[in-house]
Amino acid sequence: MKVNKQLIKERKALYGDNFECIAKKWAVEPETVCKMMANMKQCRIDAIDKKLKSFPPPDVALKLMAAKEDSVEDMNNYLWIAKNYEEYKGL
Repeated sequence: MKVNKQLIKERKALYGDNFECIAKKWAVEPETVCKMMANMKQCRIDAIDKKLKSFPPPDVALKLMAAKEDSVEDMNNYLWIAKNYEEYKGL
């Protein structure tokens, strides 16, 4: 699993640590929020794979493949945060 800690750090600096806020609203732990976000990304990846199997036009396929690459990176980053939340807080 490839993790981009620099991207994680940049997004945390830009958006803040929203996991604790979401966790309070959902009455779960921040790590659970990260796992749920990773699940959302997996669902998006599955949907992209399904669309790619329908042989979309080349320009659409390129956009889908780029979106899949971004989603895989996001999913991996969410999973890393879920497993390493204390380290994430220190970024």
